[in-house]
Amino acid sequence: MNPRGNDPTTDDVPIDASSRGHRATAIVWMVLAATLWSALAWQVTHDGPVTRLDTALAHTLSLHVHPALLTLFGTVSHLADTPVLTAACIVGAVLLAWRGERKMAAGWVWAIAGNALLNVMLKQWVGRVRPSHVEGYTMAGGLSFPSGHSSGSLVAYGML
Repeated sequence: MNPRGNDPTTDDVPIDASSRGHRATAIVWMVLAATLWSALAWQVTHDGPVTRLDTALAHTLSLHVHPALLTLFGTVSHLADTPVLTAACIVGAVLLAWRGERKMAAGWVWAIAGNALLNVMLKQWVGRVRPSHVEGYTMAGGLSFPSGHSSGSLVAYGML
């Protein structure tokens, strides 16, 4: 404490303009992302043009892409299955903690677990039933939006 009763490590340190600018930029990006997600969610729940484009694209790919490539796409998508991401989360957290990076390990676990929880809650809220792809290359059940594979991959592999 200094003579004025303030903590000199925090109270006398001014917040510079760049810190405020970074914070404002982060808030703008979060609002923009939430707006875009909301627009996409509306399109999905109201069978908008984006949903029709998705269906047409899946059909077109099934007709014009070699079956071996479609099988490869399906195999790669398994890298975002829940057991794979759970194992990656555990191994990553153990390795980070072993290296003495406990805060990073905690952040890693919170990000992956938080994403999984948020994804389940959003799927329940949106309630979009998974469309059937008669081509047979994609077999999955349950609700489809938002994609757990997409969000899980973005969080887990993005943190690497």
